[in-house]
Amino acid sequence: MEKCVFAGSFDPITNGHLEVIKKASQTYEQVTVGILVNWDKNYYLTKEQRIESVTDALSFLPNVVVKYYDGTLTDFLKQENTNIFVRGIRNIKDLEYENMCKEYHKQFMPDIRYVYFYLEEYKSISSSLIKQMAKNGEDISPLVPKNVIKYF
Repeated sequence: MEKCVFAGSFDPITNGHLEVIKKASQTYEQVTVGILVNWDKNYYLTKEQRIESVTDALSFLPNVVVKYYDGTLTDFLKQENTNIFVRGIRNIKDLEYENMCKEYHKQFMPDIRYVYFYLEEYKSISSSLIKQMAKNGEDISPLVPKNVIKYF
């Protein structure tokens, strides 16, 4: 079975994330969505809220599982028994950043394979933008799964 991992902090999960996960679920037999810890971030949502919101948002995809992991990405990939890491690309800046990350991760997992899915519909959104919009009282409902709204 060909498996892949799509990982992020998902603070919150966005419709852009959903677009990537849907594409991955059509390409791979199993997609593990890893909710990873980024020690450089101050989270808006708690760990439990991130797990619940991502799990609920993806419940309609039968070949997708959600797991929380507080170690390194390469250790998570090894735990999941795959070397395929899926990323969503919105623009050239994302591509440059992901290529830099790939080179770094190759030091710890030489056979890592980055697979890029280009966003078609949600190119201009990010979790940071969602949080800023919500803080300013703007409507975020077109940009996030319905179940996420209750956290804002």
